[in-house]
Amino acid sequence: MTPARTAASGLAAGLLALTAACSGGTADDGGADDPSASAGSEGAAPAPGVVPDATPGARAAAGWLAGAPDDGVVRTGGFDDYGLSIDVGLALDEVGGHEDTVAAITDAVRTDAAVYTTFRGDVYAGATAKALAFLQGQGADTGDLLAQLEGLVVADGPSEGRLADDADDDFSTVIGQAFGARALVVAGSDEADRVASFLLDQQCADGFFRASFASPNAADETCDGAPDATPDADTTALALLVVGPVAAEVDGGEAAMAAAADWLLAAQRPDGGFVGSEGPGVNANTTGAAGWALGRWGETDAAAAAAAVVADLQVAEGPDAGAVAYDAAALDALGRRVGPDAADQFRRATAQAAPALLWSGG
Repeated sequence: MTPARTAASGLAAGLLALTAACSGGTADDGGADDPSASAGSEGAAPAPGVVPDATPGARAAAGWLAGAPDDGVVRTGGFDDYGLSIDVGLALDEVGGHEDTVAAITDAVRTDAAVYTTFRGDVYAGATAKALAFLQGQGADTGDLLAQLEGLVVADGPSEGRLADDADDDFSTVIGQAFGARALVVAGSDEADRVASFLLDQQCADGFFRASFASPNAADETCDGAPDATPDADTTALALLVVGPVAAEVDGGEAAMAAAADWLLAAQRPDGGFVGSEGPGVNANTTGAAGWALGRWGETDAAAAAAAVVADLQVAEGPDAGAVAYDAAALDALGRRVGPDAADQFRRATAQAAPALLWSGG
């Protein structure tokens, strides 16, 4: 993933509180009360859906990242960046140990949901879906967000089930569709089936998800129907991470998520890293997202290999110890501390990569 992306594509920049809803501790969701989560079997890999105890690397990354929000909001370039704030909240929630910071982020998102999801009468599907999913994962009041999201579902035609912005320009993406599918499934919405179905249409036969939709009302809006469909590791990882925990509740969901995991495994470099759509080198954002998703899916060896790559990009000492650089060049350029010009890049990389370090050796 690029160091900084648009507000719409930034939905991928730190991945998810959605998984938090699946780590809360019932025998059914693979949480703390699941017998398979016990550490009693020597050498046994964590079961799918089980998050390992925080490693020193994950704790260090989370500790650095926890300093980013101010009253629950991360500010980027002089404005309140609620999308990045959610990314930080998701990462901290997954690693654990920063409950007060996560609670402050949750309160800010709940209070200012309209600021994040609308602008001058326009309503944005990706932001609505992400905010709704995050608040659901935290057990918070979601206000009008469910109705708002349901109102953005295309009702008929070739785009039926697609989440689209209510605006002159539509910036909706497959990432927003994944958040929306998850949120609607969790809510038990009548719109869940067709939104999830349209999401799965964005998966090509090889198993990957593309990042962008076809043009609205194209004759064929499926991934396989697009001759120029390009694999996107970030989107594929996000889809697995977000929808994987509820795959059994989606028609065809389990097979689709298994195919996504298989594609990610095949795309992993021999050193454990992953390359984003911008290429050509390995970066912490994509590697972190894929490692996190594969670890959650139960592919712990692949997750550990990805975590090792992330660990090599982590600041080892100094005032910014624990921060994760986007790539080796960014780490090499670091002086004694992360300066203002680099802060946004390091925050986005760390938010996405910190949870992957849960599968590291240290």
